[in-house]
Amino acid sequence: MEEQQDLAPLATPPEVAVAAIDDIQAAFKQAIARAGPAVVSVYTTKTITATPFGGPMRGDPFFDFFNFSLPDGPPREFQQQGLGSGFVIDDNGHILTNHHVVGGADGVKVKLADDREFDATVIGSDPQTDLAVLKIEATDLHPVEFGSSDSLEVGDWVLAIGDPFGLPQTISAGIVSAKGRANMGIVDYEDFIQTDAAVNPGNSGGPLVDLNGRVVGVNTAIASRSGGNNGIAFAIPASLAKQVIDQLIDHGAVVRGQLGVLVSELSPDMAASFGFEDQAGILVQDVVPDGPAERAGVRSGDIITSINDQATSTVTAFRRDIADQQPGSTMRLKVWRDGKTETLEAKLAAAQAQAQVGDAPATATREPPKLGVALQDITPKLQQALRLGQSSGVLITHVQPGSPASKAGIRPGDILEQVGDEQVQDAARAVRLLTDADLEQGVRLRVSRDGQGRFVLVKVKPGAKSAGRP
Repeated sequence: MEEQQDLAPLATPPEVAVAAIDDIQAAFKQAIARAGPAVVSVYTTKTITATPFGGPMRGDPFFDFFNFSLPDGPPREFQQQGLGSGFVIDDNGHILTNHHVVGGADGVKVKLADDREFDATVIGSDPQTDLAVLKIEATDLHPVEFGSSDSLEVGDWVLAIGDPFGLPQTISAGIVSAKGRANMGIVDYEDFIQTDAAVNPGNSGGPLVDLNGRVVGVNTAIASRSGGNNGIAFAIPASLAKQVIDQLIDHGAVVRGQLGVLVSELSPDMAASFGFEDQAGILVQDVVPDGPAERAGVRSGDIITSINDQATSTVTAFRRDIADQQPGSTMRLKVWRDGKTETLEAKLAAAQAQAQVGDAPATATREPPKLGVALQDITPKLQQALRLGQSSGVLITHVQPGSPASKAGIRPGDILEQVGDEQVQDAARAVRLLTDADLEQGVRLRVSRDGQGRFVLVKVKPGAKSAGRP
């Protein structure tokens, strides 16, 4: 006779559940006790000068054109006040916060967790990462300890500490919702930690800490239609912040390497249009004339597969790898071009810390079927009227909303330079190429905007009707 095995209970005994809750609460309290004393409130003032009628109408081209006369009156000054958060990072009085909290401020004051107040000096600021370092003359400080944002995992508990709506030392808890958020349009270098910990106006610059009380991020932005917490907040990872801090303290600014290329992610369809298969990489959309990349032999349409023998497949990682290098250093690039791979070496330069095309004059336009665009030759008169920086290519004068071209990101005022592998110089030829192309498979176009070229892939769904102008 077989022995009957004891089955594990399906429910957790109450005493075990209570113990687990007690452990979590103890971890929260310990983290707050470690990090809380370092968190500060940051108050800013900025002098704003305005005339009584100098609002949105003053300087408006409509009012200037019709010569509306509005009395200026004497200029008036008023003080605009701002609020943010920050945290002490060393015993020398250095405080980390966001650039957008203190940028352009005439005066900055800091209030510590023990209610002491000090005038602060902005000793360094970096708009490209939205970080700034302040300095106060104070003793008996309680600097934070940095943790590892790289080892942080989705689902980990985190705490946001700050001064939302002027309520200092406010704590909110949440989890890491995602890592590596980029292409948000918030700053130039994005690699955000996303969290559902409540972050509101006034939290900017405050720390995001783990349950050991170590800083893993700097709270920076929220996704919200109302301006308040919606459960989606973004923090700059501690790994990036630590790289920036030393340069801001030592030099007041961040010195970055620059390769001189415009790059984008490589979609499977775009890769197939080049005949590139079985490898990850990023697409070179454009190359800065006489920049490090061009001097090294990099061309528009190249696919970069590795940097210094490390595979690269995301724009975020690529830009970070370049920016982390000092000007003058040499980068080894492996590029794929026309079915062949070659290695190039580029000596980095120092990164440097648009005119809009209006309506084109009414002349003949051509419209390739199904694409949803109108094309026009670039004549000398048109080039002068629109102040175009180039005479080659074909001007895109109209893009129908919701059309395949619109969905691919093409806009009126873009210049069509290439269809597939062929350069185009007149609208008639461009229309023929687009008409002959298999749009259901997708056609690769090269377009230029504000002097920067890029590749786009336009596809038409099977059976789609021609997208004429409205």
